[in-house]
Amino acid sequence: MSRIILWLRNDLRMHDNYVFNWAMNYKSANKEIVPLYCFDPRYYFKEHSQTKYGTRKTGLIRARFQIETVENLRKSLRNIGSDLLISSEKPEDFIPKLLVQDSNTENIIVYQTEITSEELKIEGKVKKNVELLAKNNKQPLTAKVESVWGLTLHHLNDLDYDPNEYLPHVYGKFRERNLNVKVRPLLPTPTKN
Repeated sequence: MSRIILWLRNDLRMHDNYVFNWAMNYKSANKEIVPLYCFDPRYYFKEHSQTKYGTRKTGLIRARFQIETVENLRKSLRNIGSDLLISSEKPEDFIPKLLVQDSNTENIIVYQTEITSEELKIEGKVKKNVELLAKNNKQPLTAKVESVWGLTLHHLNDLDYDPNEYLPHVYGKFRERNLNVKVRPLLPTPTKN
């Protein structure tokens, strides 16, 4: 059996979502897909969510928008016979609790690649805690962490250059460089089985 944990963060749509698409296309005789959203206290709760300058990381309007978006995603998932697991813990603390700890289950955590330093640090902490759990578990525990790209108009794999080495700083130059790069077609929306 495969338990696929879809750790959703910024792309909270079912349609055209690379994380959902990855899970739907994963080849396994028996798979359980667990969509998850964490209201990370570092972003949402007053005692933890301030920047070093004293401002909130997530303002009230943004927080309300996130709540409404998560509610909408949960409703969409329920319409196809699924659901959305919601946590108010740090992802690196909560996600390892979802792993099935037996040798017959393949655990996979899938998330969309992010690019900011804070999000990358959180991804690193999730990976570290999953590795620690697997290492210290009394029974064999299989746990993989997969990252998929899906945030941009042009997919990274479709560019003829490495954006880490070269990225035009002026939009006109960026547009010229990507003139022949095709926009990928939309991904299918998950449906009821």
